[in-house]
Amino acid sequence: MPAQTGENLKRALTVYGRNGGTLFRVASNPEFLREGTAIGDFFHPDRIVIGVEDSASSEQLRELYAPILEGKFSCPIHSGKCPPAAKPEFLVTTIAQRRTDQARLKFFPGLKISYANVLSDLCERLGGNVEEVTARRRTRSAHRPAIPESRPRFGGFCFPKDSSSLSRI
Repeated sequence: MPAQTGENLKRALTVYGRNGGTLFRVASNPEFLREGTAIGDFFHPDRIVIGVEDSASSEQLRELYAPILEGKFSCPIHSGKCPPAAKPEFLVTTIAQRRTDQARLKFFPGLKISYANVLSDLCERLGGNVEEVTARRRTRSAHRPAIPESRPRFGGFCFPKDSSSLSRI
């Protein structure tokens, strides 16, 4: 969803709801779904983050997500019993902050891959081996974040529209 869509939608709904006396509320509830594991990601999230401007919207969304938060649903992936997992966090923030958080999460992996690609170019020019360089740094620790493998491209289904949206901002 392009930046500031929530604000524009809220403005439009206020105008249209004025005559009918209908109250509209806007919330931002972006997904954290990965290609190939989207169903599992939906039913077994580590967190659910919503952006709202009022507590009523927050409570409505908490009620909607209650089966997922409490693990009381029929899982289409694990017939019968799901493996033990920590309860997902239910995090509430503003619509504007939610959009900023989502941009951070989407663009950081691209930044890491871009860095790996720069290392690859550097290795080509200096006669180094990019696989050796990135393998030495790929292990995770508190002080040394992993470097992904160099790749010819990065992205995904939403990456082009998200990149465009960030550029417009």
